[in-house]
Parts: sequence; structure tokens; C-alpha cells
Amino acid sequence: MEYAIALDIGGTKIEGVLFNNRFKKIKEKKVYFRKKISASIVRMTKKEVLGLICNIISHLKEGKKIAGIGISIPDVITKEGSIAGSSKIEALSRFGLAKYLKKKFRCKVIAANDADCFALAEQRLGAGKGCKNIIGIIYGTGIGAGIIIEGKIYAGSTGSSGEFGHNVVDPSGLRERIGLRGTVESFAAGPNLVKDYINAEGRIKDPDPIKIFYSKERKAKQVMDESLEMFSVGIASLMNILNPEIIVIGGGLSNLPVYRQLNRWTKKYTVDGLRKYVKIVKNKLGDSAGVYGAAALVFS
Repeated sequence: MEYAIALDIGGTKIEGVLFNNRFKKIKEKKVYFRKKISASIVRMTKKEVLGLICNIISHLKEGKKIAGIGISIPDVITKEGSIAGSSKIEALSRFGLAKYLKKKFRCKVIAANDADCFALAEQRLGAGKGCKNIIGIIYGTGIGAGIIIEGKIYAGSTGSSGEFGHNVVDPSGLRERIGLRGTVESFAAGPNLVKDYINAEGRIKDPDPIKIFYSKERKAKQVMDESLEMFSVGIASLMNILNPEIIVIGGGLSNLPVYRQLNRWTKKYTVDGLRKYVKIVKNKLGDSAGVYGAAALVFS
């Protein structure tokens, strides 16, 4: 029996799981970063952050010979397992995390973007099981995608493929967080949906995406419909270019019942040969997709 350690490193916590090669959870451990709840950046020192990561690995590894360590993290990851550019965990910015852990624990270490891990997990064990070509889309405070082609993650030439949220769908739209106008994320990401609703002078008190979706107010419906249509335009581009078998939606907004609308609207923007064959569905693994995907990196 082979074992792997899977780490899902997020902006709030690190979740670690020891898996066997049948993807059964043997041992689990979670640790939370020291930060304010409202803070978007973790500002712990590198020594502190690496200490947390290594303590989890040591705890999970105790008494087991592992095939490797897989890491899911919400950053652009190079093929060598380094974080490219700035990270939400400040100490890991431009850091060779996989190389560091490989040297320390003397085993295979593979790191990948969280959207890639989500897509891989759903392809191996979830809603896309049995499919070789799938796209996994994160639909929440940000928008991103993981691409699986012939059963393998497609990372692109520099490891940054799947930046689907930054695709421009309407150049006259509002600017999003990295400065581009009218991107999928500027219309569909949760914070931007709320911002559009407030700009439209809606009347919901303390609006959030769930309240906006279920509201019967005319302005709420207009803003939600525009958001979902622009989301559909972006998804349709992925369908036209990559011709996947299935598209799986995850993230904080994936529990909204938007699938009938997305399937209907994407058909308006796809070529005839694709309209009948590609379905957009909800994920099956929920919040566990990150660790399952990280384990799949090792067992692949």
C-alpha cells in the first residue's frame, strides 16, 4: 500500500491529509494562520509559515513511508513547484516551496494551483469521473479554471494556464482587481456582483450574492442575469477552444442553482457541434477537492 501526504494551503488555514493510494483518508490535521479574520494577506514570517507546514507533514508522516507530498495552493505555480510572483501568504512569494520540502523530507513533492487540483480531483473522483477532458471552474470571490487534457493537468508553458477569470468579455465593463476591463471576474466574482448591485442602487440591506440571487427585486434580477450571462460568455469561449467533455463548477458560489441558466446561455455562444455534448455541472467533492487533488498529484 502506498501513502501520500496532501496539503491544501489556503488564505486562512492549511489542511493536511494522509491518504492511501485508494484515496482513503488515514489521518488529518488542520492549522490556522495567525491573522485577523478580515485580512486578505497572511503576514507571518517565512520561518513561522514553513514551521506550520513542516509540523503538519511530520505529524502525518509519522510511522509511514510516503510516496510523496502534493500541495494545492491559490497561486501561479511554476513547473518546478515555485510560487511565481506575489502570494496571499506573503512569506511564500517567489519561493521554491517544492524544492525546500523535497530537500527536507527527501521525497517527491509536487505543487499545483488550487484550481488545477480541484479539476484533477473532480476528474479522478468526482463529477468528471470517467472523463479524460474536463474543465474545473472556481466560482466564488475570484474566478479561475483548471484544465485537464487526456487525464493530465494542462499547465501551459509557464504554469499559468486557466486564468479564465481575467478573460475580457465586454471591454466597456468595469475594471477588476488587476486592472483589466470587463473580464469574467469583473462581472461574475462575488464581490464584483455585489459592487454592481450597489452601483445599480438596489435596496437589499447588506447585500451578498445569495441575497441578490434569491431576491425578487427587479434590479437584483437584472444584475444577476447580466452576471450569469457574462459568466456564460466566458465559459462558452472555453468550450469552443478546448472542447471538453464536461465543465465542473466549484467554489463558494457553486451551491447557487445556476446550472440550468448556464447550460442554456452557453448554448447561445457555442458552435453547433458543441451544443449537445458539453454539460455544466456542480462539483461532488465540495471543500475536500483541494486535498484529493493534491493527493492525485502524487499518485498520478
